[in-house]
Amino acid sequence: MNKKQTEKGEFVQDQSGLWHYTPTDHVSAYITRWIVDALANMPDGPAWFWFNNLPAPIVPNDTPETLERRWYKVNNPYKDQVPFLKSLLEFISEA
Repeated sequence: MNKKQTEKGEFVQDQSGLWHYTPTDHVSAYITRWIVDALANMPDGPAWFWFNNLPAPIVPNDTPETLERRWYKVNNPYKDQVPFLKSLLEFISEA
């Protein structure tokens, strides 16, 4: 498994080639600090940003603001509702 260590987290590549960023520095208090770290150190290829065991896709040309909004949208407390899941899948497929 490939790994890329960053200042506040790490990217780990799974067998399919997808990268997964998870925070390792638990001193930061805000999700934005980990998002900035992930975007600044993102390896080539598709990636997911994980925070509190909940994911969001990182897409090309993401900014900290767009990725944070996507993370909150994907992990909305109403995610178990069918209409939300349908709109979420459509949103991700357009990314």
